[in-house]
Amino acid sequence: MKSVVFALLVAGGMVIEGLFLRAVFGGAGGVGMVSLHALGSVLGGLGLLGLVTRIAPARGGRRWLAVFLVGGALCLPLLGLIGPLFAVLGNAWLPRRGDLPDSIVPVPHRELPERGEQAPSSPRLGAASAYGRLRHARTILDRMDALIALRGIEDKSTIPVLKLALRDNADEVRLLAFTMLQERERAYYAEIHARKGKLAAANLEDAITHRTAIAQAYWELAYQDLVQGELLAFSLEEAGTQLAMALSARPKDPGNTMLLGRIRLRQGRYPEAARLLDEARALGLPDAVVRPHQAEVAFLARDFGKTRAYLADLPPQARQLAVIGDLAEFWA
Repeated sequence: MKSVVFALLVAGGMVIEGLFLRAVFGGAGGVGMVSLHALGSVLGGLGLLGLVTRIAPARGGRRWLAVFLVGGALCLPLLGLIGPLFAVLGNAWLPRRGDLPDSIVPVPHRELPERGEQAPSSPRLGAASAYGRLRHARTILDRMDALIALRGIEDKSTIPVLKLALRDNADEVRLLAFTMLQERERAYYAEIHARKGKLAAANLEDAITHRTAIAQAYWELAYQDLVQGELLAFSLEEAGTQLAMALSARPKDPGNTMLLGRIRLRQGRYPEAARLLDEARALGLPDAVVRPHQAEVAFLARDFGKTRAYLADLPPQARQLAVIGDLAEFWA
């Protein structure tokens, strides 16, 4: 019933506004016409206020809404009532949020995983696959996935991939590659620091173990190209010093003997490297392990006859490796 009264008020206001406009365009004026316009604006504005509050209760105060409606009607004769009226009718007739058509099916909200074991696993890629994806992938996320897939691989094959990523155009990819290289380097330095801290109180056997671990950590820094320049020379020298001390306490260790030979090879001390590798082979290391390094020493020392002889002595299982097999076939 109240809605009908409010609608009648709006209709009455519009009729009065129509009479006002007719009089104005007909040449009439004066205080009476202004009063007529004010009466129509007030009646129509109050009727619109009643309709609005019946259909959609106002969130703010009714006072400001009434001022807005009556003021709009005063500023725009008749149009100030027609515009808000269409807005009110549209709000009443158009479907609301709860009146969705049957053809629209709401999709339930999907929760993201909160724990690590619920998260999707990273793609498993080898170093070669990651290198190819890093070079050819167009999106930054694909290139970052290629790097993340290398987190579980700690050998030298991943270093060229990470160094390629350091030249990427995207800041995110470069930062991730730099962080991964730094993490690997810090892990080796942490191992060195922890082992050195235990040397003072260690007995002879434990000291040999600690010195061997320190040498291996320094060697990995050099072998994986994580250090360059003076740091590279320092790492090789420290690795050689620690291994020499370990070998002085246990001279018949074939593994340490061969590693010291590889360090001397990297330092360019070829006669000492050749002697140590011969000694490691005499201590029982198989030809498949020792002969490739002996061939490398002979080649760098420009003794090509020994290079050919060492590669000819390789057992069949060593020749199955791609690089070693190609070298042996070339020098055969």
